[in-house]
Amino acid sequence: MDAVEKNLYCFYSFLEKSNEARLFSCKSFKIISAQKGFWPQMIFDIDFQKGTKVILNEIDTYSLKLDAPLFFVAGKSFLNENHSELLNQHRIFPLALWHGMELELNKVGKPAGDVVGNITRILDPVLITEATGIINRDMMANLPLPDGLLPVLCRFPDFRLYGFTIGGKLVSAMVVFCSGETAGLYFVVTARQSRNKGYATLLLKTVLYFLSDEGFYNVVLHSEKNAFEMYKKAGFIFKSDFVIYGKRK
Repeated sequence: MDAVEKNLYCFYSFLEKSNEARLFSCKSFKIISAQKGFWPQMIFDIDFQKGTKVILNEIDTYSLKLDAPLFFVAGKSFLNENHSELLNQHRIFPLALWHGMELELNKVGKPAGDVVGNITRILDPVLITEATGIINRDMMANLPLPDGLLPVLCRFPDFRLYGFTIGGKLVSAMVVFCSGETAGLYFVVTARQSRNKGYATLLLKTVLYFLSDEGFYNVVLHSEKNAFEMYKKAGFIFKSDFVIYGKRK
């Protein structure tokens, strides 16, 4: 298990602390599940030694028990074109491809130039609500975050919401989850009306400076295709691919 995967699984488990999601430890995997119709509904930390058929049968069982659309994250090699019949049989389909990336932090300098707005950790309930709204517009399968998830998690020192505000209005945000010497970046988002202006890039560079100053050893994330080049330019290197699968009811 590489650093990207390890931080991701710790992140999913940590979500239970919000009291908005329950964590289940099953025979072949773990599940983090919010109430029906909300994120997260994710199967993770799969024990691939159990075999593909055993795992998919167990996914079927818990999908019925939880009465929720379940998603699961797995390495690209877990299922391939040779499993098409098995996927159809279990009503499972690939939904998204994530590129796992990692950056070893050396001393990162503060971004040069004048910043029009303010980049800082967000604790203001109003801005947390704004961030939730921006995140929800891009959520997979239109599953929104529960309203109470971020406000509770932001109280923990290892879970941080950073934001870029201009004139008091949130234009870009990201979640940082800290585990040991590794920081994971999640939900890197920009308000639709503020996109293509470099806000997310500036937020990323500033947060990396903050993390470097705190002494974190490396930073990990999973990127979709449209953001891959931004992270690559910031110094992140590709580590591995993850496929997100969805299960039809």
